[in-house]
Amino acid sequence: MWRGMLWIVLFWLAGIACAQPSLLLETNISPPYQQLSGTHLTGESVETVRCVLNKLGHDFSIDVVPWKRAQSDLQNGRSDGYFSAIPQSQLDAVATLTAPIVLEKWFWFAKDADMLQQSGFPSGLKVGVLRGSNQEEWLQSKGIRIAQSVNQLPSLLKLLEIGRIDTFLVDEHVLGSLISIEGGRAWPSRFERYVPMGLYFSKRFLALNP
Repeated sequence: MWRGMLWIVLFWLAGIACAQPSLLLETNISPPYQQLSGTHLTGESVETVRCVLNKLGHDFSIDVVPWKRAQSDLQNGRSDGYFSAIPQSQLDAVATLTAPIVLEKWFWFAKDADMLQQSGFPSGLKVGVLRGSNQEEWLQSKGIRIAQSVNQLPSLLKLLEIGRIDTFLVDEHVLGSLISIEGGRAWPSRFERYVPMGLYFSKRFLALNP
């Protein structure tokens, strides 16, 4: 009898262990923070998240999707979180932002260095931004008009080169990584701000996994 009860308890405990839900996270390629090395996802933010979750002993996976989709998936319950992110009011109702996992340094870039020093900058200028990016979120929160929103950083550089935009805002390491890989010249720049970035966890997932 006791042997039978022992097996029941062991199967029950095994069932609890197997029932732990896998954490589904999403991110976007943005070297050097999130990047592919062959087929392996790596980068400063990725390795920080991976280190923490491994220490917690929690099973997880990370999918690469466009920024807009990552936000939508989190809002609609199709993922458990995404990174790296600044505080976003539309997500705060359904998700909680962690302590910073990385610190970005945002700069404005332009063809004309004098343009970056204009009074009231960037008022009156054609501003470009990556669609769905943290920079887009921040510009919108500040009421700064966006002239062009594109999916890829090389497209912003092309628009700047042909004069379709006057300036754009991006992390200095993201642009530096692109230039080191694909080549290109250094652009005049103007520092805007340091930006701590965190990971948004679904409140639904946190309630089940405190």
